[in-house]
Amino acid sequence: MKTLNTKKNGEILLSVVMTNYNHGHYLNERIPSILSQLPLSSEFIIVDDASTDNSVSIIQKFVEGDSRINFIRNKKNLGVVFSANIAFKAAQGKYVTSLAADDKILPGFIDKTLQVLLDHPDIAICCSDCGLCFEGFSDKDPNAIETTKLLKTSESLHVFSPKKLPKIFRTTNFWIPGHTSIIKMSAIKKHGYLNKNLESLCDWFLFHSIALEEGVAYIPQTLAIWRQHNYNNNFSSTVQNDKKRKKSMYLQLFKILSEKKNRKIRSQFRKATILQFYVKQLFFTLIWQPKQWDIIATVLIKVFRRRLRRYLALEKN
Repeated sequence: MKTLNTKKNGEILLSVVMTNYNHGHYLNERIPSILSQLPLSSEFIIVDDASTDNSVSIIQKFVEGDSRINFIRNKKNLGVVFSANIAFKAAQGKYVTSLAADDKILPGFIDKTLQVLLDHPDIAICCSDCGLCFEGFSDKDPNAIETTKLLKTSESLHVFSPKKLPKIFRTTNFWIPGHTSIIKMSAIKKHGYLNKNLESLCDWFLFHSIALEEGVAYIPQTLAIWRQHNYNNNFSSTVQNDKKRKKSMYLQLFKILSEKKNRKIRSQFRKATILQFYVKQLFFTLIWQPKQWDIIATVLIKVFRRRLRRYLALEKN
């Protein structure tokens, strides 16, 4: 087993990148929780997107006490995608994880996830189960953690090669939660960072593209928590609540996959049938685009087979 605290020739093993905009009320908890897990051979890049609250003063307090922090301040608000790409491009680590300022990590997140990648150097991503907590909901305990298992019956580590992964996507509900993932930095660079035209889908598209090309490992544990807010002014909610903007984003996804340079990625996405939700949302638009018929057909075949299996199971009972 390789040690996480080995630093050869000045090499940085892990870059943690975090963007922040007006999340000062979380930072006194969030920043120490990350620093406490960071291997010595790591860096913590924080990009503040021109916050108007007390975020900067809080971050600077931690910068003064820990040389692993690289603090970048945007002069004006550029948005989360631009800020995340600034952080990624500043990162020098062999591996990278992108952690939101308002989320949480549990003990062992970095150690366990990074160790899997060191033990399986051919794999580009390691993720774990999707932990959620809910803030501001009258029917939810904000301290409770709800977990969605990526593979319902799994209890041990799984390592999926690019050859096997399309079938896993096709036959299960497996997906890659970005907030639980550590990724090879070389893969992020190879795929061109986050695509701003995909807005809130940009990390989903990037991480699944990387996984289908270079493989993914899955730890069936809850190691990271995605905080759900009961308000609609965060980035994802703003996009999802704007029907015109959301449709444009979905159309951008198919436009990007139709580009000649993305022919291989398109084929992988089609075989994995992970575009099913977006085909459903845009069906009556895509049906008039012959270049999308192969993806539509693959999705329809998957849906038909699933319904046929359910029908046969009912008949058997």
